[in-house]
Amino acid sequence: MVLEGMRELDDDQLALLEDQMERQEDHMKDRMSAASTRAAILIGASAVLSGTELVTASGLPWLSTLSLVLYLLAAIFGLLATRSRLMLEPHLEVMVPRYYGYSTITLRRSLMLSRIDAHAVARSQVNQRHHLLVIGFALLLAAWVASASSTTYALLTPQEESPTRIEIIEGR
Repeated sequence: MVLEGMRELDDDQLALLEDQMERQEDHMKDRMSAASTRAAILIGASAVLSGTELVTASGLPWLSTLSLVLYLLAAIFGLLATRSRLMLEPHLEVMVPRYYGYSTITLRRSLMLSRIDAHAVARSQVNQRHHLLVIGFALLLAAWVASASSTTYALLTPQEESPTRIEIIEGR
């Protein structure tokens, strides 16, 4: 990638650009960390609520089954959001021999271009994680609504009492 004007940057301008890139990289690390935390919360909440659904399933069986499937899907989306991906980094083993005879500012410009490329990829990955988490939390909410509906149905619908049979066994 070649950015227009990169070759014309002097040392001070390049230093300013490097400082800004460092701030953006730090912000991107924070966003990645926050996405991982949210994914862990999504997975944990799905596990706890699906376990509760298994223990307290009542009402309409198909609605309880639907909520369990939705909890599972929410957890899967959380897992997809946590999977790690390799980040782009400058290939130093290639750059050192290539730029050996060049000036320091030329090497700094090349490194900056590599960092800009890597930042664009990281931004795309964090946005993808965000979309997966939004879908996962929507599924979690839908599962909770299905579970609550099934429980509400069970509470509001009179249940037939099964006849109780009492046998008296007399001893000899």
